[in-house]
Amino acid sequence: MKLKHFAWHFLPILFLCAAAPLQRGRELTPIDQLGEKHLTFLQPALDASFGFRLDPGVNCTGTYISDKGHFITALHCISACLAKSGALVRERALPGHFTLRPTFKVSVDEVRLKDITCKGKIGNKDVEVTVIATGGKGWLEPKNSLAAFSKRFPEEYKELVDEGFEHSADYAVLQVVNTKPKTCLPLVSVDVSEGETLHAVSFPCLKRDELRTSGQTPLYTSGVTTKGFKESEYFKKLGPRKIEFHVESVDRKETFFSTLDIEKCGSGSALFDDRLKIVGIATRVYKTSTRYESGGLESIRSSHILKELKNKRPADFEEITSCSAKSHASHEASQSPLL
Repeated sequence: MKLKHFAWHFLPILFLCAAAPLQRGRELTPIDQLGEKHLTFLQPALDASFGFRLDPGVNCTGTYISDKGHFITALHCISACLAKSGALVRERALPGHFTLRPTFKVSVDEVRLKDITCKGKIGNKDVEVTVIATGGKGWLEPKNSLAAFSKRFPEEYKELVDEGFEHSADYAVLQVVNTKPKTCLPLVSVDVSEGETLHAVSFPCLKRDELRTSGQTPLYTSGVTTKGFKESEYFKKLGPRKIEFHVESVDRKETFFSTLDIEKCGSGSALFDDRLKIVGIATRVYKTSTRYESGGLESIRSSHILKELKNKRPADFEEITSCSAKSHASHEASQSPLL
């Protein structure tokens, strides 16, 4: 493949946590290397987060957001299951245009979601999950043609994004059948501000010199929000001329960028603030290699997700988002290690 950047689901090669004191842009860190104060702070997140894999599918990270087993992750983590169940609809994005790599509009048949159950594993436990809601109108694929598409047909690309086929659709809410989670983390509608410190527990598939994991081990990362994509090390390293897609195409009000270190299989990781409130869901990171490069993580805002969930599932909205686990409630009174 000629392109050097990685996208977990949409763009080419877009890859899709600490010893005291916490530092900005902290790289993925094994939980057993954290101090007692950090472990105390992170315990609810560790209890609410997990690595999972549906059949068929890929390894990803999920987080419980309700007391009744609802969890949130990235939509591309369950797209194979949706395709197997016949709930995905694909149509040519540019009918009448001849391209060697045709781009498709992909949407989810919302009516069929009521009948879909996916089998898989959460950790080593066999589970069944029901698909409750998926994000946005849909997305564009395949990932290895989108960069060229955005430059060769800029007006058509913009029109499709404006129509709703964009990255902010990449989230899904599911429910584990007959499961009551130990705890959960709540989604909040307050938007993060530039420079705000965030945290994440993810289950990455990692191959670094001194750290190798296969999607079953929780790792911790922390960082801060940035102004946008142009603040990432990826952009600064390559420069605008070498970026093979329109830089403006990644500037969206529904998403934000941060310096957290999230790797492949970390798709769907919850980004939470110092009060253990989920403010975003990690869906992709822009990188030139497998080495950590600060600032390229893009996440969907929880405020956007909550707004869509309220419109899509008004009758079930309170149940889907009701997180009142005792361990979370009692933990709010404790201090973050950053304070």
